Amino acid sequence: MLEVEAEEQGYLRPTNVGGKRRKIKRSKPLHLRTSEGFDVFIGRSAAQNEEVTFRIGHSDDLWLHVRTIHGAHVIVRREGREVPEQSLREAASLAAYFSQAREEKAVDVDVSRRSLVRKIPGGPVGLVTYRAEQTLRVAPRAPEEQGPARITRVPR
Repeated sequence: MLEVEAEEQGYLRPTNVGGKRRKIKRSKPLHLRTSEGFDVFIGRSAAQNEEVTFRIGHSDDLWLHVRTIHGAHVIVRREGREVPEQSLREAASLAAYFSQAREEKAVDVDVSRRSLVRKIPGGPVGLVTYRAEQTLRVAPRAPEEQGPARITRVPR
């Protein structure tokens, strides 16, 4: 996966297989649904983070990321609705799980509107700044560990 991402970003030339260029197979961001029916998109690489934040995310959606640690960009699709505390905590625990803080007992996760997230000019893919955030302290949890009202995977 690292090799594919380096090829996508132009750091490596695509590998030739049998004299032909190998087609780059891009992995897609993870798409889940909270127990209350909100779509959640999770980027698990720099390229996926960029896709989740700036192509999938709408300006009024919620954007989540673990504070000061490398990790996933997470979008909660609002579609004009207020996101209940339960769904917000589920998404925050997923952001924590898909970060370098996965093994911690509790992690600070920042939540901001997607419209307040900006690319850093001249910065690497996936690096952003944001403002007007709220911070939630949550335990990292995998999708299958979310409790009785589990997060569900959305078929592709």
